[in-house]
Order: sequence, then C-alpha cells, then structure tokens
Amino acid sequence: MTYVPGSERSGAWTTGNAAISAPYPGQPVQGFSATHRLSDGSYLVMSDNGFGAKANSADFLLSVHRIRPNAVSLPTTVGTKPRRGAATAYLGTPMRLSDPDRKVAWPIWRDGACAGTASLPRGYTCPTPDRLLTGWDFDIESMQVAKDGTYWFGDEFGPYLLHTDATGRLLQAPIPTPGVRSPSNPELAPGDSTNLANSKGFEGMAIAPDLRTLHPMLEGAVAEDRAEGRDRDLRIYSVPTKKGRASFDPDWVYYRMDHAANAIGDFALVNDHQGLVIERDSAQGAAAVTKRVYLVDLDRVDRDGVVRKQLLVDLMNLPNPHRLGGVGDPFTFPFVTIEDVEVIDSRTIAVMNDNNFPAAGGRSATAPDVNEYLEIRLPQALEVSRSLLPRGSVGDPAKRFDVEAHRGGIGMTTEESLEGFSKALALGVTTLELDTQVTEDEKVVVTHDRQVQASKCRDTAPVFSEDPEYPYVGKYIRNLSLAQVKTLDCGYQQLPGFPAQEVVRGNRLAELSDVFDVVTAHRASGVTLNIETKVEAGAPEQTAPREVFVGRVAEEIRRSGLQRQVVVQSFDWGALRTMHRLLPKVPLVALTNIDFLQVGQPGASPWLGGLDADDFGGDFVAVADAIPGVEILSPVHGTPQGGRIGQAGYRFYTDTELVKRAHERRLDVVPWTVDDPATMEALIDAGVDGLITDYPDALREVLRVKGMTLPRPAPARR
Repeated sequence: MTYVPGSERSGAWTTGNAAISAPYPGQPVQGFSATHRLSDGSYLVMSDNGFGAKANSADFLLSVHRIRPNAVSLPTTVGTKPRRGAATAYLGTPMRLSDPDRKVAWPIWRDGACAGTASLPRGYTCPTPDRLLTGWDFDIESMQVAKDGTYWFGDEFGPYLLHTDATGRLLQAPIPTPGVRSPSNPELAPGDSTNLANSKGFEGMAIAPDLRTLHPMLEGAVAEDRAEGRDRDLRIYSVPTKKGRASFDPDWVYYRMDHAANAIGDFALVNDHQGLVIERDSAQGAAAVTKRVYLVDLDRVDRDGVVRKQLLVDLMNLPNPHRLGGVGDPFTFPFVTIEDVEVIDSRTIAVMNDNNFPAAGGRSATAPDVNEYLEIRLPQALEVSRSLLPRGSVGDPAKRFDVEAHRGGIGMTTEESLEGFSKALALGVTTLELDTQVTEDEKVVVTHDRQVQASKCRDTAPVFSEDPEYPYVGKYIRNLSLAQVKTLDCGYQQLPGFPAQEVVRGNRLAELSDVFDVVTAHRASGVTLNIETKVEAGAPEQTAPREVFVGRVAEEIRRSGLQRQVVVQSFDWGALRTMHRLLPKVPLVALTNIDFLQVGQPGASPWLGGLDADDFGGDFVAVADAIPGVEILSPVHGTPQGGRIGQAGYRFYTDTELVKRAHERRLDVVPWTVDDPATMEALIDAGVDGLITDYPDALREVLRVKGMTLPRPAPARR
C-alpha cells in the first residue's frame, strides 16, 4: 500500500480489516475516481472523499496524485511473450484542495466543524485550522482540466461544482445544482426537502472540445424524474464556463441505464457529441455481471430526451489472447466501482477502478483490492477531437507532431496539384495544407492566388471564340468561370526558387472536391486537411464575397463526408467567424503575420473579425483566442518571413513565450512556412506543435534525427 510520504494519519473513524488495521499510517494513494492523462504517459488521479461516507472521512485530505502505470508490452515478433512492466510508480501529490480565501460559506472540518464536534475518536485531535478540504467537506467524484489550466470537480454532497487553480485552491464559492439537493448538502436548513439520494451526485463529468463547456452527470435519478417513471434516467447537464464562471443551462438530456439498480462510474467526451460512459452493477467478484463502457451520442436524442447509446466494451468479457494480468481469456474486471475512463488515442482507452481501500472482494475475498490499470484496444476507431488528447511537451518523442505539406509540398511537386497531394500522402504527412478561391460561377478551386499569375499558369485557348475575358492570365479568379479556369496550364514550368520541384506537365487547377477524392483514394483517414479560405479582407473586391466564399467551402466540406478530418484556416478572422456559424464542429486556425495585427494603429484591423489587437495588449494569442472555434494558432515563424536562423536581421516571432502563452490557453501552435532545417529544429525545441513547410521530406528528416514519431505513409490503394 502506498501512502503520501510524510502525510498525517487517516482512518480514525474506520475499523480497517484483517489485512490492514486502522487508523492508517498516512494518507493512502487510493480510491481513484477521476483521471487526466498527461503527454508523458503519466496520469493525474483524483482520490474521492476517502472512506466512502461523510461521517468516516473527516481525516482524509482531498487530493490529486500523479502516477505512471507501467503496462505490459505486447510481443512484436511471433513466438515471443509479453514483457511485464514494472510496478505502477507514484510520482507525487501535486494538488490538495483548499479554501484559504474562504469561498465556502459554512464551517469546514479543519476550521470550525471539528472544534464543534462533541465526540471524536480516541487518539484523534482537531488539526490546527489550515483550510485544507477533507472528505467531510465534499465528496469529489469527477474532474476536468479547463482551457485556462484551472480545474473543475464534480461533488456528490451538494451536489456542487468546485473550481480550483492547479494547486487545488478554491477560486469561487461552490456552485450548486439548480433544483437538486441531497441529504448531505451542507446548506440545508431544518425542514428543507431533498430530491437526490446520498452519493448520487456528479460521479461523471465530461468536458467539450472547446475545453470550456462541462457536462456533469448525476449518478442517480432525482425524485421528480422517478415520479414520472424515469428511475433509470440520469441527467446530463450542459454548463458553459465563461471567464471562469459556470452557469447551468436550463435544459438537460438523459442517460438511461440498463437497470435502475445500476450506477455510472465515469463520463468522458471524445468529440463534441460522442462520449464514453461506464455503467456498472453493484456486485463484485464472481457475482459481478454488468461492467460496461457505452458510446453515447448527445446529438441523437429520442422523444423522451434520452441519448442514444451502444455497447463499446464489455469489461467482463475482454478478449485476452496473451493472458495479460494473470486472469486468463477472457479478461474480467469484477470490481464494484470502476470510475475512470480516459482516451489515449482513437483506438485505445484506459480504464481504472476505485479500490475502496481497504475493501476486498474484487479479486480476492480476503486480500484488499488494488487500483488496476487497463489499456483496451477498441473494436472500432473513435472520432477523437485533438483538443481532448494529451498535449505533448517539448521534446516529447511520443508526441504526434503536425507535419503540414504546404500547398501539397511546393518544394517537391507543382503546387496544389493532385499529384503533389498524392505524393505527400505517400511520403507520410499528418496534414495537407491547401488554399481555396471561388469562381464567378461559385465553384471552389484549389489555388493560392486570387489573381492568375504568369509565373505559375499560362493561357492555352479561350473557352469560346472571341471570349472578351481572354487571356485569363492576370484576371481575378472571382471574375472567371470554372470552365475558363480549367483552360489554364498551371504546370508548364518549374516554379522559380524551387530547384527540386517535380513539374506536373499540363496541370489544371483542381476543385476542392478533387482533393477530397485523393484523400479517399489513399484511405488516409488519419490525415487532416487544413483548408484555407483566401478571403482578401484588405481588398475584398478581389475575392468572392465573404459569405459566398465561406458558404461554398462549407458546402463542399459537408458534401465530402470527410468533415471530421478538416480544419479551416484564414488570415481573415471574419471568415473564421462565418465558418464557425456554418460548421461549428470544425476546428479553426487563426493565421497571421505581424502586419495584419496592426498593433498601435487606430481602430481595428480589417483582418481580425472586428477585434482590435490593442484591446488585448497587442497579444496575438489573446486576440485569436477570442474568436469562437479557434483551436490552433498559425503565426509567421519569424521576420523577415522568408528568413532563417543565423541570417543577419532575422528574429523569431513564434518564440518560446508565444508558445507558452498559447499552451496555457490550450491552443496548438503551427507556424508557417518553415523550410530551413535548422530553423525547423529551433522551433521544435521552442515547443511548437507542428510546422507548415514546402519540404515535408526535410521536416521528416529533422524529426527522425530528433527521435520523434514520424507520420505514417498513406500510399494510394488500387
């Protein structure tokens, strides 16, 4: 058994058992009821209120620990055996919940409540008031980390939401659940009624991909719902948190359990509408039957307000051909309380139990249960929002670094050509970066230039004899039809400045739908398309009107069937606002160079969607974060923008401080356009999450030398 080093004794109100006698020599690292995976493979694990009830947990300090499970390594060669990992490592207790600023309006155990108690266990004395929170004060059962780095906890006594900083210091008064109170609610007055049983509060709480909207879920049905015959239905609330303040939406949806006697163990979203719910019975050992992970869809709600669910994993029937854990095949997880689920990647989840220290009965009738950690390979891939996955740290070799092929990789192939996109996929990139323009007849074509450039394209023939708009070179795309654009030969020469570029002879401008077809042909389901809407905010007459432009791109994204693989970027943040209104589930990328921010100039820049950078102290990170839907920042890497490290006069714009500020807001940073290997390496060391480059082959080599994970090739399938 692991205890927090140097911690005070606990368990004075418990009896222990034959294996472990009470009181205990310290604060046990046990009872994991919520978890948060970190990029290095370690986990923050939250202990619940201690020993199962308010009455026996006054000497248990509410804490979040850090552990590193050392899972079994599966064989990679036929005939070899799995390699057992070392014991799970305890890495410390970085957080203890506290209320030094007296946000709690009633007496807490370690400041008033203990002193007012008439009878205490033998040997126990009231601690010196220190405002640390205990299992007598709150029963925390769920936890989420917000975009601003603060923490939200779901409690069962109120039930309340608690908001803390990263050390556990309470930031505001406990937030009650409108119209719901349990018998343990400390604000009850004599004669007040309750409508939720004890220990049926926020057992699970998910957070949306925006990292601002909470979805706390009750573990039991409230009295009003039971009166309507809904004893199996559990409320799932939506709680937006704006500027750190939470407010419950007036409506909710329901999760319907298989049986009214069941309970839920955890709730975690994987994208903006799908989530994982652990549902369990109250049996253990040989009597256990229902220990399941369901996939639920908040967008698919029946006429009773119940979300759709489908079985994803049966924890009592896990295929185990390698007989991991010494349990056999199938593997079973027969614990009473299974209260932790976390997404590792689209095909892998982690599950942990709450061992209810020092209880026995899960694996043995006499030996106390331990906290067990499972990694489960799913039968189907989940559509996981990237913001809900652990963020890599600087130099993390396991981090999925974003290798973006700029215009398909101009340094390798004719820009924005279908052959170039195909070559980049076969090489192995995480993202195809591409530009769009909209023609006079509202077709979406893939090209960087709003005006046809003679260095890239040449005329071949008019669409019809004596076409007054011919020649087309030099004309704006918005004033040409698709048929006119398609006559252009945009592969007649190698682009100056790219001596290794393979020329695609006779290349015609592609439509956006053609690029989607290439991705489908390669079966590149793991590759992102970063689609730029090239709305010219500084000269709007030169491109299609913003509403038309963005609307047509949105239509093509919807029609493609690949929306989950798409992010949309723009220098025109007004276009980002429009895209968010049309496709709110698509992540947005805020592009900028230094000039477009117009810091220190009167009024708002036309590029910033109505915002004035000076209102945000000129901070690109802060102003971009104010645009709804933005999840990624894409600033110029440095100035001059074509410069490189070591060049006279060059300086980084995307530096360590910018990256730090972005990561504090849970925003990724992917600078453009970086072609020099030494500059690539310096930016990687600064902590960026990816790079847009004309030379994805060169970036892959930098990553290889640094020992970082390379994107998998996606060759065309025949």
